[in-house]
Amino acid sequence: MAHSTTSVRPPFDDNDADVILRSVDGVDFHVYKVILAKASPVFRDMFTLPASKAETKEGGLPLVQVEESADTLETLLRICYPVERPSFEALGYDEQIDKASLALGAAKKYDIHFAAHTLAQQLEVVLDSAPAEYYALRIYAIAYLHEVPDLIHKAARRVIGASRWLAPTEITPDDIVHTRMPPEFRKLTCDAI
Repeated sequence: MAHSTTSVRPPFDDNDADVILRSVDGVDFHVYKVILAKASPVFRDMFTLPASKAETKEGGLPLVQVEESADTLETLLRICYPVERPSFEALGYDEQIDKASLALGAAKKYDIHFAAHTLAQQLEVVLDSAPAEYYALRIYAIAYLHEVPDLIHKAARRVIGASRWLAPTEITPDDIVHTRMPPEFRKLTCDAI
C-alpha cells in the first residue's frame, strides 16, 4: 500500500536542511547531515559515500527512506537534536514501553549509543513505577532482545521477585519474538519465583 508523503511539524521541517529522512509511513523529516553524522556512525558513513546518479532526490535534497515509522523516527530524532525531548509522561505503561522499545531498536540499528542509553533509562522508569509484574517481563524481553545488560538484570530480579508467575496470555508475541530465555531462568522452579 502506497502512502502519501507529508512533512512533519517543526523542528524537522527546516527549509535549509540538507537531507530528508522519509519514514515507512511516508512522513518526511528535513534534517541536517552534520547532526545525524555526529550522533550516528551509520549515518556518518552513509553521508561520506559518493552520491550515485540514481540517488533519490526530493526538492533537490538527498532522500533516505528508512524502515521506521514517523513516531519512532521523531522520538529518536528528538533525542539527537537540541530540541524538546520526546514526552512519555502522558502515556500509559504499555504505550511508554512500545514507544521506548521501538525507538531503542532504531537507536541500536543506527548505532546511536546515547539515545539507546536514554531509552533504556525510560524503560527503567516504567519498570520502577509500573505496578504489575507483566510490565517487568515485557521490559525483560525487550532488554534481552536489544542487549541492555543492566536492564536485563533489573527486570529479571523484578520478575523473579514477583509473587506469582504470569499467564502466557499476558505477554504479546512481539515481546518475545527471537528472544531466548537465558539458562539461569530455565533452572528456576515455581517455588523460587
